[in-house]
Amino acid sequence: MGGRPPPADALAVTRQDSAPLRLLVALLRIMRVVGVVAGLFATWSLLKRLPLDPSQHNALVMLGSAGLLAAVWTFRRPYMPWATLLAGTNVYSYLWFWGDRTGLGPHFDYVLGLDRLVGLGQVPTVWLQQQFHSPGVTAPQDILFTVVYLSFFVAPYLTLVTLWFHARPKAAPFARAFVGALFAGLVLIIAVPTAPPWMAAEAGLIPPVSRVAHEFIAGVNSSVYQETYEFAGVNDIAAMPSIHVAVTFVVAVALARSGRRGARAAGIAYVAAMGVALVYLGEHYVADVVAGVATGWVGWRISDHLGRRTSEGARGVLAESAVEAEPLAEAA
Repeated sequence: MGGRPPPADALAVTRQDSAPLRLLVALLRIMRVVGVVAGLFATWSLLKRLPLDPSQHNALVMLGSAGLLAAVWTFRRPYMPWATLLAGTNVYSYLWFWGDRTGLGPHFDYVLGLDRLVGLGQVPTVWLQQQFHSPGVTAPQDILFTVVYLSFFVAPYLTLVTLWFHARPKAAPFARAFVGALFAGLVLIIAVPTAPPWMAAEAGLIPPVSRVAHEFIAGVNSSVYQETYEFAGVNDIAAMPSIHVAVTFVVAVALARSGRRGARAAGIAYVAAMGVALVYLGEHYVADVVAGVATGWVGWRISDHLGRRTSEGARGVLAESAVEAEPLAEAA
């Protein structure tokens, strides 16, 4: 009886619409259905532990992401920040997984040269581990920096939850910036596949470097670590730029823009902690960290540009509606 009416389908068309438009709408509806089915099958295969390799599972997840975007855009558009974040992450992960299969890498020398320049002849990762890390011994800083490293996987979602409930108009810009940073970084990852410090050490180009976080996590639960590593798939030559730092920078700017007291200082501290952690843990060079900050900045530039275009389009529609309504007002 009463209650909220069902949401309208934004893909509705009539016979008066042009044939190309009707064809496009039909294709979008097919994508919506196929995507949802693929997403459900990907979830089912994960729960049932079907023998899919990472590329097959990621392909299903990417199709599911397309369906999620289409469904949310047509039925629940206010929830687009969530769909953008989830779908963007999934599509990025699929493309990132294939980044080391282009045959363009790995590159070692240029980034080693940059870091030796920063470290006055020494590689900062090597120096930090020689001063503060003992192989085979888990020190407090190892645990602390590993926690900072792992926070990358939850910080974007916690940030979106916070914005959603306390500053909802800022949720969509954050989601756009997050996805923009991912794909801006992906361009460089695919174009210049770069090896991290631990791989350079394995190649004998620098003194030994431990993968501190991976060794610590494997020591806590080696079976879960190995299964997750194999299932998710890896791209070990995706060091430049640091996506960890890019996303951390996007989160930090979102905190600063929230206007909450102390948020700017907290964001700066988080970016600094992530940068130091990644260099110490052997996962990234200082050059990767600097490039990650730049990538996060590009993500926000993309978001702000898209936001302005959306606002201008909305103002144009309102202006046209006002012009069309003038004769009706005069007649009344």
